[in-house]
Amino acid sequence: MFIARLKQSLNIKYFMAGYLCLLVLLASFYFKDLVIFADGILLVALYTGFDLLWTYARDRVWYLPTSAWISGFVLTIGAFPKPPLLVLIVLPLLAVASKQLLHFGKNRHLFNPAAFALAVISLFNPAVSWWAVAGAVLPTIAGLQKLDLGMWLFLFTFFAALIILWKQNRWHITLPFLFSYAFFIGVFSLVNGVVLGRLPNVLFFQIANGAVLFFSTVMVIEPITSTFSTKRQEILYGAMVGLAAVVIIYFSRKFNLVNLDPLVFGLLSGNLIAGLMFLPARKLAKNSSVKKGCSSCVDCSCKEAAPAKISREPSYWFRDVPDQNRFPVLQGDKEFDAVIVGGGIAGVAVAYFLAKNGLSAAVLEAGTIGSGDSSYTTACATRFLDSVDASLKAWESSAEAIAMLKKIVEEENIDCDWQDVDTICFSRETDKKSLNNFLATAQKFQSKDSSIEYLVKDEASASVGVPVSAAYQKKSAEGMFHMRKLLMALAERAIKNGALFFEDSEATNFTFGDQVVVKTKKGGIKAKWLIVATGLPPVKFFPAVSKLLRSAVSYVIDVKFAEKPPFAKAFFWDDQDPYHYFRSVAENEFILGGEDWKTNSSKPDLNPHLQLEKWFKNLVGRQASFKVVNSWQGSLFYTPDTLPLVGPHPKYGKNIIFLTGWAGNGTAQGVFAASMAVSIIQKKNNPYYHLFACDRKLSWPVENNSGNLSVLASVETGALAKEYLENKGKILEVAGQKLAVIKTNGKIKAFSALCPHLGCAVGWNDTENTWDCPCHGSRFESDGSLKNGPAKRGLDPVEIKLENDQIKIV
Repeated sequence: MFIARLKQSLNIKYFMAGYLCLLVLLASFYFKDLVIFADGILLVALYTGFDLLWTYARDRVWYLPTSAWISGFVLTIGAFPKPPLLVLIVLPLLAVASKQLLHFGKNRHLFNPAAFALAVISLFNPAVSWWAVAGAVLPTIAGLQKLDLGMWLFLFTFFAALIILWKQNRWHITLPFLFSYAFFIGVFSLVNGVVLGRLPNVLFFQIANGAVLFFSTVMVIEPITSTFSTKRQEILYGAMVGLAAVVIIYFSRKFNLVNLDPLVFGLLSGNLIAGLMFLPARKLAKNSSVKKGCSSCVDCSCKEAAPAKISREPSYWFRDVPDQNRFPVLQGDKEFDAVIVGGGIAGVAVAYFLAKNGLSAAVLEAGTIGSGDSSYTTACATRFLDSVDASLKAWESSAEAIAMLKKIVEEENIDCDWQDVDTICFSRETDKKSLNNFLATAQKFQSKDSSIEYLVKDEASASVGVPVSAAYQKKSAEGMFHMRKLLMALAERAIKNGALFFEDSEATNFTFGDQVVVKTKKGGIKAKWLIVATGLPPVKFFPAVSKLLRSAVSYVIDVKFAEKPPFAKAFFWDDQDPYHYFRSVAENEFILGGEDWKTNSSKPDLNPHLQLEKWFKNLVGRQASFKVVNSWQGSLFYTPDTLPLVGPHPKYGKNIIFLTGWAGNGTAQGVFAASMAVSIIQKKNNPYYHLFACDRKLSWPVENNSGNLSVLASVETGALAKEYLENKGKILEVAGQKLAVIKTNGKIKAFSALCPHLGCAVGWNDTENTWDCPCHGSRFESDGSLKNGPAKRGLDPVEIKLENDQIKIV
């Protein structure tokens, strides 16, 4: 029990930073020159400073990862003692550049940053010496008796290495490296004339030395370059680095390349080769395999092309603030006043308010902060919600929400492109009945707010900018902003007040009671309060809340006009069902959303993005030309009355607060709900508790109760492999198991057809070449990888084989 608790409480990053610092100090004593230690501290400071400034210049967020200290000390240990000042400066700069610029996809180092810097500098200066550990000697009884410092240095390195492997549980990388390195060193030695009887002695001194020990337990297992999807891949990676190191030894001796450190260049080779072999390839454009002149359909049978997807960003908001890790993974057990699950606008805002009120708070995010549906919004703070009744009921609270958000932006001096704008709803219908209904809706809003204007024909067209039949508008009362700039700035302010954020830290288990415990894969948090601020609360643990929610998908296109567009800077929407909405984001650039698909209904027959483009072309007519530069979609979760759920649910206790069910209006409302959560924690009265309470009377129509759990995909039981069309997915039942099967480049691949979110069966979306889950809107690329959640990973691959042209599970 004591050992288990010790393992949980040990923060491996701080341990490694302290171990490396002490190692440099002890080695300086060994070489009897403390200037070496001073140079090391300077190098670490430079690395930390470069990393800090680079991160701030890119994200405008001050964030210092512990890995900066670790990499700085690794550079110190790898570089020769007392390097010139120029090397001291260039080494950390090269390492930081490698860390920030060289990536396999998102958040994945191409090379170990410290090894990359040492390799580059060694091409110009023999800088790799492993001075802090190469001076150690093997422990002997005589050394113990004489208290030989070199012997103690080796023992210190050895026991620290055991602790690191024990804590990180990465034996399966280190041991294959050592065995591979020893085996190929042995082969190399025998080929070069070493007598077989002397081979054990040679291998012992090659393997049991401080440099190899340090390298195999600190650098080879560095998690951002050595973590792959399976343990088998990690074992092969370790063996690959060992082989590469020996190959470098061979070539360096054959061609007299004295500056080629085999460990460093072997590691870089392993990083590159394993990354290419084991990491998923970058996605090509969807129509990269389509013949010239064809649309997005491979067989060229469809008559319309999908809108072009030119931009590489997942949405417009990622263009200025890219998606990447900014915060550490939760390691070990910790305790706070409150733990928040979900790093979207509501979760970040709760952390901000709690920290400002002096409460300790931690945010657990399964991915990266702001990587979920908050970053796929059109980012408008409005009173006009997804239904007229909901808008009227929440009119006052929505006004307070917008004012609160604007006040935070101003007081915190947040640069998020905030604009006070008009909101305008318009109708293009011409029949009398439709216009009367539109007028009746406008009059309902006017009874609530007399400042709302109703406009007809010419006045309405002038206000919108294109010909319409009627419109109603509210002047300069809403707010538009840049969502990811706001999110990151709000997180930064929360951190300054004491909040902590943890990324790649999915909540895997919950224990309820007076003290709530939330577990992740690598740690846990105990807190008095739990705030669940996810799009959909985990159904496994909170079924009473999740059953109140249903999902929809809203589609968005990003368009650029060739000349000045006809629209003012306002937030526009129409009266259709489903409705369309759009706003400006930059000069001559707009984002347009709509064509929402409620996932308990049949999937759209036509490409929703294409329908958006058609609708917009029809709206602007020949007055202006534009092109589509990007497209995306986001998931929405809504309640029967389309108002959110804010507060505790009687089934789970008063210390668990839910913030969910935004129905596409989670911007200002999410921040306002976060403030309500803090009011609940502080036991303050709030006039809107009853409006958003989780235990208010809510129910879905009886005929649709199971709609979200329907399987919308057709299932085949005997399809022949040869009948599959290229890049066309099918759901196939084999031996009682539902498989998602697709042929790509002539090869058939299969995945489990069960969505890893909650186990619903996915279906093939022939319009967008994706696997879609009808239950809660998770979507997957044709190769099974995750496109968007709430699922946190892709479809599970299934090994298959062909027998008599029939698919069989291996």
